[in-house]
Amino acid sequence: GEFDGAWCHNELRYALDRGYDILSIDWQLCTKETVNPLRGYVRDLYDRKVTAQRSGDPSFFIYKLLLNSIYGKFGQKSGDSFTKMVRIDLIEDFIEKVGVDIVEWQGESYVVSPVCGKRQPPYVIVMWAAYITAEARVKEYELMQRFGSDVAYCDTDCAIGPTVLGVSDGLGELGLERGPVTFEIRAPKYYRWSANGHDWRYKKAGIRSQFQRDFWETGAVSYYRPTKIGESMKANMRMSHWIRQLK
Repeated sequence: GEFDGAWCHNELRYALDRGYDILSIDWQLCTKETVNPLRGYVRDLYDRKVTAQRSGDPSFFIYKLLLNSIYGKFGQKSGDSFTKMVRIDLIEDFIEKVGVDIVEWQGESYVVSPVCGKRQPPYVIVMWAAYITAEARVKEYELMQRFGSDVAYCDTDCAIGPTVLGVSDGLGELGLERGPVTFEIRAPKYYRWSANGHDWRYKKAGIRSQFQRDFWETGAVSYYRPTKIGESMKANMRMSHWIRQLK
C-alpha cells in the first residue's frame, strides 16, 4: 500500500534499507552540520538518576524530571498556549480585557493572560523533538521485529508483552516498569492491567483518570472541567470557566 506524511531522515533511511520506495517528496529541511549539544548533560544526569534510584534517594525524581523536560520544551507549542502574569494594579484597562484570569500569589493579585508571540521562543526546537521521537520509533520497531509475537502492545516509549524483553538501566535501554500483570488491550492508549490479583487500573487517552474505569465499563462519561486558554479566547469567555464535557 501507499501512505504519506512528514518523516525525519533517519526514518526514511531506515525504510529505504528495508525495501520501501519513496514516490515523491514535496519539501525537506536538511543541513551539512551535525550538532549534539546535550550529550554530556544527558549522560551526567542519567548516571546521577540511576545512582539515586539504586540507593532510594528521592533526588531520582528531580533528575528524571530534568531529563524529561528537555524533550518537552523542544516540542512545546507556541501561540496562545503561552501566558504571562502582570500585577493587577499595573493594568489600567483589565476590566475590559477578554480571556484573562485573576490569581492570588504571595499576597498580590495578578492578571494571567495569553501571550500571542510573533515568533517561537528560543527553546522551541521542533526538529530536535521530532528526531528524538523518530529515534525512539526506529529502536522500538527493531524490538518489535526481534521479539515478534512477544510484543503485545507498544507506545512510543513502552512495549508490553508476555516475556521480559531484556531489560537494563543503561542509557537508551529498556527498563522494567511493571510486571508481571494481567493486561487487556482494546485500542492504542486504551487498556487496563491488574498486578497480583489487585484492583484493575485503567488507561484511556483523553479521559481523566478518575473517569477511566467508567469509560471502560460504559463507553461514555460526562464530567465538568475548566476551559483552556485557547478555547476560552475562541469562545470569548473567561479562562477556567466550567463546562460539561461529554466523552
